[in-house]
Amino acid sequence: MGVRFRRHTDCPGEEVKTISGLARRDTQWQGRLADGRPLQSKGTLGLEDAHASMSGSSDSDDAALVVTVDEHRLEADWLDEAPNTRAAIGEALPLSGDAARWGEELYVSVPVDVSAENARTDVPVGALAYWPAGNALCLFWGPTPASDADEPRAASPVNVFGRVRDISALEELEDGEAKLGLERR
Repeated sequence: MGVRFRRHTDCPGEEVKTISGLARRDTQWQGRLADGRPLQSKGTLGLEDAHASMSGSSDSDDAALVVTVDEHRLEADWLDEAPNTRAAIGEALPLSGDAARWGEELYVSVPVDVSAENARTDVPVGALAYWPAGNALCLFWGPTPASDADEPRAASPVNVFGRVRDISALEELEDGEAKLGLERR
C-alpha cells in the first residue's frame, strides 16, 4: 500500500511544501506511516525555494542528511527521483536500528510503508533507498551477492531517495550487523 495524501485548505497564511515540489499557501498534505502515525508534509518554504528543497540542492554545500553507521557520521543529500518515498522517510526521521548486512549493503526495518516508485535494482554507490518488499531503509556502498560486477545491486527493486557523499569510511566496516541511523542535519 502506498502513501496517500489528501489536501487541506484550513491553514490560511501558512507556507508549506507539497509533494510535487511546489510550495503554496493554504496547503497541507497528510497520510499515514506503516505504524499508523500521521504523515504530514509542511514547512515554511518560499516558492523560489521549493525546487531546491525537494531536489536536495541549495546555495550552500551543507548536506541535508546525516547517516550514522556505528561510529561513522556520513553526509548525504536528498534525491528527487522518488518524491513520495522522500516525503514518507522525511516525516519518519530520525530513524535508526540494528541493520543486517548483505554484501556491501546495510538494511534496517523502518515504520514506513510506501509502494514502489521509480524502483530499480541497479543503484549507485552511496545510494540511500527504501525497499518496499521489506519496509526497510537500505544503504549501498559496493557489490552485493546480486551484483554482476563492482556496482551495487538490490535483491529486488528499491526506491532511491538519497545519496551519501563519501562512502570511504564504510570500506573499514567489519562483516556482521551494524547500527544504522538516518537524521536531518
